[in-house]
Amino acid sequence: MSFSCEVCSITFTLKSNLKRHMRTIHGGDKISHSCSVANCGNVFTTKSLRDKHLQKVHNIERKVFSCTHCDDSFLTKTGLKDHISFVHQRLQFKCDICQKGFARLTNLTNHTKIHIAIQDRKKQWRFPCVQCEEVFEYKSHLEEHTDQKHRLIRLYCTELDCQASFSNQNGLNSHLKTVHSDDRPFKCGKCSSSFKTKNALTQHNYVHVTDKAFQCSDCDASFASQDRLKQHMQMHSPVDFVCPEPSCGMTFKWRGGLITHKKIHTEAGQLKQKKKEQHFADFLEANQVQFKREHHIDLTCVSDKRSFFRIDFLVQERGRIFMLELDEDAHQHYSVHCDTTRPFRIYETLALEGNTLPIVIIRLNPDVCKVDGKAKRIYKIDRYKKVLELMQQWDSDALLSVVYCYYPTIEGRLTIEAEEDFNPHLRDIMTILPI
Repeated sequence: MSFSCEVCSITFTLKSNLKRHMRTIHGGDKISHSCSVANCGNVFTTKSLRDKHLQKVHNIERKVFSCTHCDDSFLTKTGLKDHISFVHQRLQFKCDICQKGFARLTNLTNHTKIHIAIQDRKKQWRFPCVQCEEVFEYKSHLEEHTDQKHRLIRLYCTELDCQASFSNQNGLNSHLKTVHSDDRPFKCGKCSSSFKTKNALTQHNYVHVTDKAFQCSDCDASFASQDRLKQHMQMHSPVDFVCPEPSCGMTFKWRGGLITHKKIHTEAGQLKQKKKEQHFADFLEANQVQFKREHHIDLTCVSDKRSFFRIDFLVQERGRIFMLELDEDAHQHYSVHCDTTRPFRIYETLALEGNTLPIVIIRLNPDVCKVDGKAKRIYKIDRYKKVLELMQQWDSDALLSVVYCYYPTIEGRLTIEAEEDFNPHLRDIMTILPI
C-alpha cells in the first residue's frame, strides 16, 4: 500500500512520511514555528524559514555554529559536524573492498551491505567467460562482454565525431539508421509526428488513445494497454535489479533499465562520459566558476530504501543553488516517471535537511539536439556559454526551478511531455532553453 501526495504526486510507503512531507513542503495543517517578535504574527513550516524571516525582516541575527578550521558557519550543529567531517577530517571511514571513503560510519555500513548483496547474487551466476575470470548472470551479458573485451574485429562508424563500433554489420546498420539518418518513414496518421522505427510509432500511438481501460490498483493512473499498465505497476514494486558495480549501487525496477545503465561502467562508456564532464569542468574553471563535482544527495530521509542522487556539478552563487547535470542522450533510456519526479525528490530531501535557498536544476543534453524530429548542429562551447549566461542572469526566487537545455522538442515542447508517465506538476516549474 502506498500514500500519494495530492500536490506533487510523490508516493510514500508510510503515512507518517506523507504527513511529514505535507507539513514541511506544502505547509500542511501543523504550522508551529511562529515569529517571536510581538505583533508580527507570521508562522512558518520550519525553524530555518522562521530564522531567515527574523534576520531579513526584523534584523535579528540567526544563531550560527562557526567552524574552528575556516570561516564557514552553519545554522545547525549537524551541518557543522558534516562540514568538518567532509572538508577537514576528509573521509576517515574507508571501505576495505573498494577503498571508497565516507565521513560517517553509518554510511560505510550501508555501503558494505551493497557489496554483500552483490557477492550473494554473483554466487548464483552461471555464465563464465572462458577468456578471463568474469562471470555473468545472463547469457546476453556474457556475449556483450565477449564482443567488447575479447573480439578483435570491430566495425567502426564512419560518421564525423562518432566513435561507435560494432561486432557485426547488423549492429552498424541499425546504428546508422537510428542515429545518423534523418529518414523517418513511419508516420502517425493522427498528427504530424514521424519516426525512424515501427516500434517508436507504436509507442507514440498510445498518446492518441482516449479510452484507457487498464486501471492501476495502487493509484489513480490508467493506461491504454496491458503492457503500459504492467510497466507502471513496477513503480509500486520493490527494487529487483541492483547494479553490480561496487562503487555504484544504483537500483532499477526492470532489467532493461539495468542493462542500459551498465553500459556507462564499460571502459568505453566511462571514457566517453568522463570526457564530456571534464570538458564542461574545464569550461567552468576557465570562467572562474567555483563548483563541486559529483555531489551525492542521500534519499534515506524520504525513502525506506537506501538510495541517492548524483549531481554532476553543484554551484552556489547569488543566494541560489544551481545543480548542473549532463544528461547523456537526453536520458532517452531512463524511466520518464522517475526522471521527471527526480527534481521534487531532490528539493524535498534538501528542505528536510534545512536548506532554504532557491534550487535551480539545469539539465544539459551534451549530445544530438533534435528540433521537430531533425538534428540541429550546436557546438558544445556554444551550449556551455548559454548555460553560463543562464546562471548569471537568473533572477527568479522560486524555491524550485528546472531548465531543460537542448532536449528534443516538437513545436516548442519537450517530446517527453507526450509520454503517459510524464509528471504533469513539472510543467509548473520547468523552462525550456530557447534554441
